[in-house]
Amino acid sequence: LSLNFHVSPALTQGEKATGSPFDGQTCSACHSGGSYTTTVTLQLLHNGSPVTTYNIGGTYVLRLTRTATGTAKPFGFQMTCCKSTSPYANVNAWGTSLPINTGNHVSSSHNYIEQTNYIYNTINQLDFPWIGPASGTGNVTFYISLNTVDSNSSTSGDKESSTSLTITASGLPVTWLYFNGTNNNN
Repeated sequence: LSLNFHVSPALTQGEKATGSPFDGQTCSACHSGGSYTTTVTLQLLHNGSPVTTYNIGGTYVLRLTRTATGTAKPFGFQMTCCKSTSPYANVNAWGTSLPINTGNHVSSSHNYIEQTNYIYNTINQLDFPWIGPASGTGNVTFYISLNTVDSNSSTSGDKESSTSLTITASGLPVTWLYFNGTNNNN
């Protein structure tokens, strides 16, 4: 994912590099050589607390956290969400109010959340609105590849980090019925 253009790689270049089974690569396919360490983590939050399951139609925040050692550097990323099992169907449950310099783009029948410009070195956490998908979707997995760059307009001097997060579909809600009455037919 070249950040030379500062724009959406899936949208403008057709590049898909999330580390998902259907992309088959991460940002490290092109970028390398950075002499610093970078990591990315994902958390699904409901009302500010981490969760490992989702409810149909529930409102959540997917939190991306980036850490980088040494001098703070800007970064770019690409992430997608799909069913956890083959054929890894697209799960476009993203909300509409995405963080600044990010966008939702479709490529090869999957939605990709990615940078539309550099994410500046002073930002290390981004929150993305996400809605629990429809009944029957099952478990979902988020895949992300993040690229911390040295801003030399080249693919050298950059450091990639990737991860995934699987979220389990919650069971159907249980409703208890209680009837207190008499049978007047007997």
